[in-house]
Amino acid sequence: MLKIKRSVLGLVLMFIIPLPGFGQTDLKHSLTELLKLLEQNKGKEDYITYANALSNFYAYNKIGNKQNLDSAIYYANLAIGLSKAFPQSRTYGRSLLSLARAKLKLSEPGYVLHNINAILPQTKVQLLTETGAYYLYKPGEEKSDLDSAFLLLNSAVKLSTNYNLKFMGNAARVYLADIIEERMDHVHSKLSFIALIDKCLKEGDFENAAAASSRLGDHLELGEEKLSYYHKASSYFQQSGNKEAYVGMEKAIADVQINMGQLDAGEKALSRVLQLYKKMGYKNLQFTYDLLSSANLFQGKLKNALTNCILAIEYMEQTGSDASKGYFLGNLGNIYAELGNTKESVKAFQGSLEAMEYQNSDVKLSSLKSLSDQLIRQHHLKEVLSLSNLYAAKQLRPVSKVLLATIRGNTYNAMKDYKKALKFYLEMIHWESVMPRNFFHSAESFYTIAAFYTQQRDYHNASIYFNKVLALPRGSFPISKISNTYLYLYKADSARNDLTSALNHYKRYKAINDSLLTAKGNRNMQEMLVRYQAEQKEKDNELLRKENTLQVVSRQKAEWIAKVTAISLIAFAAIIGLLFYSYRSRKKANQQLLSHQKEIMMKNDTLENLIRRQSKLLTEKEWLIKEIHHRTKNNLQVITSLLNAQTSFLSDKSALAALKDSQNRIQSISLIHQKLFQTEHVASVNMKDYITELMKFLCDTFHVNQKIRFNFDLAEIELNVIQAIPLGLIINEGITNIIKYAFPENQVGSVTIELQEEDTLNYRLMIADDGIGLPPDVDFSGNKSLGFTLMSGLGGQIGGSLQIQSEAGVRIRLSFPKVLPDED
Repeated sequence: MLKIKRSVLGLVLMFIIPLPGFGQTDLKHSLTELLKLLEQNKGKEDYITYANALSNFYAYNKIGNKQNLDSAIYYANLAIGLSKAFPQSRTYGRSLLSLARAKLKLSEPGYVLHNINAILPQTKVQLLTETGAYYLYKPGEEKSDLDSAFLLLNSAVKLSTNYNLKFMGNAARVYLADIIEERMDHVHSKLSFIALIDKCLKEGDFENAAAASSRLGDHLELGEEKLSYYHKASSYFQQSGNKEAYVGMEKAIADVQINMGQLDAGEKALSRVLQLYKKMGYKNLQFTYDLLSSANLFQGKLKNALTNCILAIEYMEQTGSDASKGYFLGNLGNIYAELGNTKESVKAFQGSLEAMEYQNSDVKLSSLKSLSDQLIRQHHLKEVLSLSNLYAAKQLRPVSKVLLATIRGNTYNAMKDYKKALKFYLEMIHWESVMPRNFFHSAESFYTIAAFYTQQRDYHNASIYFNKVLALPRGSFPISKISNTYLYLYKADSARNDLTSALNHYKRYKAINDSLLTAKGNRNMQEMLVRYQAEQKEKDNELLRKENTLQVVSRQKAEWIAKVTAISLIAFAAIIGLLFYSYRSRKKANQQLLSHQKEIMMKNDTLENLIRRQSKLLTEKEWLIKEIHHRTKNNLQVITSLLNAQTSFLSDKSALAALKDSQNRIQSISLIHQKLFQTEHVASVNMKDYITELMKFLCDTFHVNQKIRFNFDLAEIELNVIQAIPLGLIINEGITNIIKYAFPENQVGSVTIELQEEDTLNYRLMIADDGIGLPPDVDFSGNKSLGFTLMSGLGGQIGGSLQIQSEAGVRIRLSFPKVLPDED
């Protein structure tokens, strides 16, 4: 029974604008600052204030594990112990509330109701209200929970009436109106909120009027009415003087604007929110930077998205507020995914899922969906199914059912079990229609099933769902997927021979894609990414070094104690006359030990300096190599573009074909350099990934239909650039000739590409088709065509032996050494 407040990029953040005086995230302080303030105020009255602040921080700012909640209970008990001498004081009441909130976080409402004995009526009302709110928002849909919430909140209202605590009674009434909403009585819930807002305004209770307006807005679907109530809430908070709640509401308004597609307005509003928080001296800016980063990602502003995401993570680390770590790492994973860095995105999403351990199933499945998309790219299909099965038997809300069905559909689609994939995709669409409207999840669902229909050549259904994606507000979906939507529509239109529509969709795809390519290739962003990864590695190394130092010190201390103990035992057993001699011997030995230790420490310092310098030089070297490959790839793209431009001035078909072949050869080389600057291993290329991408390019280039089936048997082989480029050109030549000549008149056939280890010294490449083969009179040894000459020459360049046979198709076989002779 949680209220969904933020859904950018599908990471559903459970966030409720808190009622005045109730537990909430501390945006102002860092953990280090609070601990320092507590120490500085020892023996002073403010010591209790900071003990309560630390209890609140551990309960709401930290990940909800038992260790952090035990810390929250510890500081609450510390505050209670110091203030219990004055049981009727507000300080004592606040301390009791700190303990109650920590216990409720541990799901112990019984302890709050039966073991916390408050004296002040205000404290009693707040305890009843907060415990009622616990039952109201408790995960699950149990009627007994709503009944318990109603009894407790109604008791809070009656008690506030008896003691004339109007504002506290209004706070409880906000939750009572929420109970009506949870019982699916939307009309009466709305009427109750409106009546409560009027009541609060008449009584001058602007804070609870704001809370009621905000909560009513929570229940409304995205639109101007929702935005209107959020603006009212913001205005009422401002009138109440609660500046923190006012700025928080302005952030919530920006969130709604972003989800409604008003990206520029939302981005501008978030920039203003940051200025206000900074002006107020608040340190926990990570939540605003994270939301701003998500908006940037939807806009295709990858550099801004990365900058703000890194800032969010840095603020989280600086303040020690890691409760939302999973969301921040999930956003970083999305950015890596947009940049095509699957390895780093998987690492980020795994960290996100791990940090989500204490969150509800909706949030976990959202994180798992992002992780599964990347694992499927790496062909870890069984692992994805195993992870999804963990949630299959659970009681899930519709949004979780949408996510789970999507994960399973994508997995079976990758397994080529299209019947099961369609089953789960239709299940996904069903639950999408049942869940409360969420533009992002709708866009994701429509896009997923449309892509599947396109893959199955069902262009009619594909177009229906792709157009549904485009009909949603502009900020509902990442701009990269909007680009892909236009590309898919172009292919569907082309297949249906709707050339006008196809051209229109292709132009839109090209315009968006060009801007995205520019963003992805931004050198400053790449440098920022490399710098961030280097800093993270350095932090990890620093942590390891500290742990190693502690272990060494502990071991040395243990050894020293053992030696002293042994010497002492010997001394006590020795003759009394030798005690003085023993003392002098120990003193001399200690001096020598200190001298040796000092010498060892100096050597260690020198060694660490050398290691740091070497690490820095290696990092600079790798960056320079990546830059060379990047520029080489760009230069090859320029050459390709020049050849493409030249085709418009040629009419001779053979010349055009030669230019096209040259473009393909250049592209095969360009892909090598692209792989080298996109991976950490700048010295080698993963040939399995490279061949897969090269085949995709050639199939797109020659518009290969599904009548030619390609079978791959590729080992995980890493080759250096000297071997990879000739091998890529040989594959390009072989596949190009097969596509052109092996299957005339749209004949059905198959092509096998195999790259395996032949023995301990050699690799084997084989390309074979079952097409018409070559004419029987072809002399392979004397053939002077450019293709045969290239393949033969390139094979010899890497020390290989090339064989071409034509029996029931053409078979090209190349055996080449793992290491070239001049590399030994």
